[in-house]
Amino acid sequence: MKACKALSESDGTSVVVSDDEILDAESTLGRTEGIYAEPAGAAPVAGVRKALDEEIVAPDETVCVVVTGNGLKDTESARAAADDVHYVDPVLDDVVEKFGPPETS
Repeated sequence: MKACKALSESDGTSVVVSDDEILDAESTLGRTEGIYAEPAGAAPVAGVRKALDEEIVAPDETVCVVVTGNGLKDTESARAAADDVHYVDPVLDDVVEKFGPPETS
């Protein structure tokens, strides 16, 4: 009720996003920002995307999204959001074998 009241009092709006849109946002956060979010934490990102698509938010507006839930809360959704999951042994040789040597500057 408090969220609905705040929405009304601020003359705000809301959007509805699908599970697939949320999982896509979860994947995007991991790929582009290195943020391991749970679906509830990624839902605001999906909402902003939809608000952009529906022209509720303009492309030149600044938006702040708070990701409140860590992906460790729901590892199954993270696996569903990822294109592929790789097991890496906790040794440097396995990391280098799978991802290449570290860059040097």
